[in-house]
Amino acid sequence: MQQVPDTPEPDRAWHAEQWHDVVAQLGSDHSSGLTSAEATARLARYGPNELQEESSWPRLRRFGRQFADLLIWLLLVAAAVSGFVLDAWVDALAIAGIVVLNAMLGYVQEARADSALEHLKSVQSPNARLVRDGRYVEVPAREVVPGDVMVVEAGDLVPADGRLVEDVRLEVAEASLTGESMPVEKTSEPVPEQASLADRGSMLFSGTTVVRGRGRAVVTGTGESTEVGSIAAMVTDSPPPTPLQVELDRIGRRLALVAIAAGVFVFGSGLLQSYPVETMVLTAVAMAVAAIPEGLPAVVTVTLAGGLRRMADRGAIVRRLPAVEALGAVDVICTDKTGTLTRGILSVVRISTAASSPGEEMRLLESAALCNDARDTDEGYVGDPVEVALMEAAVVVGIDPRRLRADHPRVDEAGFDARRKRMSTLHHSDGRLVLHVKGAPEVVLAR
Repeated sequence: MQQVPDTPEPDRAWHAEQWHDVVAQLGSDHSSGLTSAEATARLARYGPNELQEESSWPRLRRFGRQFADLLIWLLLVAAAVSGFVLDAWVDALAIAGIVVLNAMLGYVQEARADSALEHLKSVQSPNARLVRDGRYVEVPAREVVPGDVMVVEAGDLVPADGRLVEDVRLEVAEASLTGESMPVEKTSEPVPEQASLADRGSMLFSGTTVVRGRGRAVVTGTGESTEVGSIAAMVTDSPPPTPLQVELDRIGRRLALVAIAAGVFVFGSGLLQSYPVETMVLTAVAMAVAAIPEGLPAVVTVTLAGGLRRMADRGAIVRRLPAVEALGAVDVICTDKTGTLTRGILSVVRISTAASSPGEEMRLLESAALCNDARDTDEGYVGDPVEVALMEAAVVVGIDPRRLRADHPRVDEAGFDARRKRMSTLHHSDGRLVLHVKGAPEVVLAR
């Protein structure tokens, strides 16, 4: 009977080990997978395959976070002193109203941003196809555990991190994780231990999409132990204070010192001139309260909200108001050729043919639609970004890919690979065989 292994090491270089060693380490079997009983035991030990959510009362905690500022606390003290000591309740209520309004603006913005960020959970697959008890089963993705053998094919969303044990022309789009726009070829062979995340061809990562081929992988990480889980952990960690927050905190400390110093000076001066103690106490407190600019937080919040609105109009989501100022302080953004700016979506913007006629363009797009593995789903075409772009371009000009494929059935094919740099498909067409080819220009044009 399989034994529950020690907790898989999240930073272990699974990609550099032989797949059969990984399977043995995880106490699994590449052909029959885990038993149902073993999977249940591991689910209880490791927990569900999902990212952790905020604990109870997130709304109350989010609202309370708006008061985590020294200047806000000074204003609250000023409001209390104005009301209970100076009996100036109108001023006290005005100051308190400004503080509450400031907190509400910040709360509403964070709530909207968090709601938008919830959409990121859609990158997690709702279901997973596994091998358990020697047979194929489909289970909710949250029930996947380390040691499970998952089965993926074109169009699937990978439910967990895993080490490949079998691959058949497998390519995966990892733009959501690495920023690379082109699909990555996968292999069950180990890669160097020092390989970067984008170069770990022997691994599948949660939230990425299979665009071609099929494969099997033994699960090495679930939930928070996946690569996307580590990103989520960085997002939920408390961020460092922004330059604006640092500056406001500095101003708050200085104002507090000025208010105290002014109050002490006025109180001492009054006593030296034989004024009544009670009168001087009230005067000193009033002087201290007057030194605190109650309008500053409101002015800052309104200004940041204006910048936030302009960014929202351009499709940018800012989770916390002070981050607007932090972005404004950025002079240079350093990124590689794609970085995290890539959506992994391509589009055909221009077609060039030798004859430059509509008939030639139609023939070209028909060929592109036939020599194509993109699949039609309820959400649109899925697969390799290049093939999806070609298929969508064919639809735009009036081609019906389903009918086209039915009229010209595929007889044989040779898939794209790094050596051939082209894809070839053979079709029955009007009683004859026609070969359609697409690939790297230097390879196709040379033939």
